[in-house]
Amino acid sequence: MSEDQSRPKGVIRKLHGGGSSDPFVARMMMGMFEIRDFIFSQDKERRKFDKLYNPIIQNLQEARYVKDKFLETQQDHVDKIKNGDIARFEENFIKVDETVDFDLNIYFKDFFIRGHIALDCLKRLTDHIFDTNIEFFFKADKQFEKGMERFKAKYPGPLFEFFIEMLVDERQNWFSTFVDMRRKIEHHGFELPKVMYRLEKKKIIPEFPQMNGAETPDTFEVIWENLFSFCEDAVIMMFSSKLPGRTGVSIMHIPENMRDKVKPIKYKISMTPPKELLERMQFPKKKK
Repeated sequence: MSEDQSRPKGVIRKLHGGGSSDPFVARMMMGMFEIRDFIFSQDKERRKFDKLYNPIIQNLQEARYVKDKFLETQQDHVDKIKNGDIARFEENFIKVDETVDFDLNIYFKDFFIRGHIALDCLKRLTDHIFDTNIEFFFKADKQFEKGMERFKAKYPGPLFEFFIEMLVDERQNWFSTFVDMRRKIEHHGFELPKVMYRLEKKKIIPEFPQMNGAETPDTFEVIWENLFSFCEDAVIMMFSSKLPGRTGVSIMHIPENMRDKVKPIKYKISMTPPKELLERMQFPKKKK
């Protein structure tokens, strides 16, 4: 074997997480890069986009990782208590031999920090690649209202009117909860309340902290879905702003029940002429 034949041509790395059937991988990587390749024809443009887009993916992946670790740790604790491995009732006391408070607190806080970093990276992407400043979205209500009016004046047209509607919907449905928690964590030394335990019919029942009156796992999943969908929708909207001059080309939204199970992308380039711009950009409502 010659020296050239024995020399590796490169490294093929497996992506963290699932394969093409993982909605995050399919939508934020595979589907998004296919649209990127269509929008940007030059390698220089693609590299510039990737440099600012990749940190969004990285921090969203990290946010999902710690979210999953939080849920796994909580469920593992429930199972161990149910099986009688780490908790018992003795001498009128509930005795728990293993704590999860420290780990849950770290995972919980890190989720919001990583998510906030992803949103910061999204702001840089829209500003430097698409020349569209969405900083106002992340401000307090009065600043948001003023920024929204300036945005409308600078970017007229049905596409950006729809984008504004999307931003208003996002703030009402999940973003306010997210940013309030992130501020408590970063500026007020927030600590997740400790797990409590009660005895019910001789069984020890753990009571985990709640978020906004709901079970943390449910709220966590809703915030995660909205966070990752918002980043995806915002980038797709920016991509769509590059299409008006291309006759017969649009970005089509694929309803969830019609997505390929092997590669469940949410958006794809369509060569079918759309009737109206807004008909092709029907973003689904966010979960509350």
